[in-house]
Amino acid sequence: MKKENKINDPIDEFNSEENLEELNGICEDITGIPISSFNFEKNTPSKENLSTANVTSLPPSVDSFTDNRKVKTEAPGITPPIDGEFFDTQRCYKIRNSTARMLNEIKAVHPNVNVYMNTIVDAAIRNYYDFIFNRDGINTL
Repeated sequence: MKKENKINDPIDEFNSEENLEELNGICEDITGIPISSFNFEKNTPSKENLSTANVTSLPPSVDSFTDNRKVKTEAPGITPPIDGEFFDTQRCYKIRNSTARMLNEIKAVHPNVNVYMNTIVDAAIRNYYDFIFNRDGINTL
């Protein structure tokens, strides 16, 4: 026995002509004063500019433009070198959550807003190295 289709509702077509004008919004009349208008027709008569404000423009100066290609010599995201030495060795270390919070706090209060975390870690390790080997930190630990 063949199963009968339980859906017997008539299907309304979406593309009927009377509904198309209501849905697309192109036929709506625009009220108010347009700031500017656009027309696809060729050689349309231009309307007067409705703006009454005085507009002054300065002549462009070639000296005021900066060539951004020569300003930055490093790729974005690369930590700038310290004392001419680049950050070229990459290591992976795990730290505690509290230490990560301390590093973020140091970065937040650093006088240079754009400081890299690599720079902060490098300075901290160098300070600890100096403490251990040059200030007799081995005997105080």
